Amino acid sequence: MVKIVASDLMSRSVTSVSTEMPLGELAELLAAEEIHGAPVVGRDGGLAGVVSRTDVIRALSEEQEAESSLGSAGIWDTALSHLRNAPTNDQRVRDVMTPHAIVASPDTSAGTLAKQMLDEQVQRILIVKDNDVVGLVSSTDLLEAVIQYENAPVAKLAGA
Repeated sequence: MVKIVASDLMSRSVTSVSTEMPLGELAELLAAEEIHGAPVVGRDGGLAGVVSRTDVIRALSEEQEAESSLGSAGIWDTALSHLRNAPTNDQRVRDVMTPHAIVASPDTSAGTLAKQMLDEQVQRILIVKDNDVVGLVSSTDLLEAVIQYENAPVAKLAGA
């Protein structure tokens, strides 16, 4: 049986951000890179947590004292527009990030990653080796692996 592990699935190019990055700059980066989140590194270069579009939206909602003020349709676009038009926002990534990052090692099996995503209710897991982020596995990466596995020739899966 073929064992698929994190290092087989992970994206190796991971955009990370600093705890000191302004919230507006973070939002622009997430939009420009077309990503939904990023690992956060502290001043020492170590992993300090994760931040996502949801964290940005939540922070703006709390700032405006009601989530409905951002609107339900196109909430990310509305949040991004708000940050572009409110350059006085002095919040930093450290103010909105989630300090607990969900991590796994490069040799973690795909099944374990999937279970971890379900248990933790997350869409991505950072892959860490020697306390450095070396990659990221998303739920999309796992689904693509299932498709490849189902379409692979039987001889190839058997190691022939």
